[in-house]
Amino acid sequence: MRQGSLDYIDYYNNKRLQRNLGILTPMEKHKIYLQAA
Repeated sequence: MRQGSLDYIDYYNNKRLQRNLGILTPMEKHKIYLQAA
C-alpha cells in the first residue's frame, strides 16, 4: 500500500501534465518559479 502511494505521488508531481499549470507538471512549474525568483 505504501509503495503504491509513493508511486502515485511521483506520477502526480513528475509525470502528470496539468492544464492549469500551462501543460506542465507540478515539478516543472516549480523549477520555473525558482528560476524566476
